[in-house]
Amino acid sequence: IRQLEQEIQTLQPQVVRVNGIRAQAEALEKRNAYLEDLLRKRDMNLEILLELTHILPADTFLNIYRNQDCALTLSGSSSSVSDLIPILEKSPLLAKVSQRSAIFKDPQTGKDRFQFEARCER
Repeated sequence: IRQLEQEIQTLQPQVVRVNGIRAQAEALEKRNAYLEDLLRKRDMNLEILLELTHILPADTFLNIYRNQDCALTLSGSSSSVSDLIPILEKSPLLAKVSQRSAIFKDPQTGKDRFQFEARCER
C-alpha cells in the first residue's frame, strides 16, 4: 500500500498537468464552436457582390440582386448570357445556379435580359 501511495504521489504532478491541458483543450473547443457559429451567421452579401464584380463579363450588368436566407436572385442584361451560368457555377461562393425565366433581347440595348437563381455556398 505504501508503495502504491508513493507511486500515486510521484504521478500526481503529471496528473495535474494533464488535467490542466484537458481543461484548456475543452475551453478552446468551446471557443472554436462559438467562432464557427458566428461565421455561419455572417452576412455574405459583400463577399458575393465582390465575387460577382470579378467574375461577370464587363458588358454584364445586374439590375436586381436579392439575397434572402442565402437564396439569391440575379437579374440583369448581358451580350453573353449563355456563358454566365458556367461562370457563376465556378464561383466558390455560389451553388445550384439555374435560369429562372426565359431570356429575351432588350430592344433598347440589344443585350439579352436574364434572371438566375442560386444558393450561397458557406
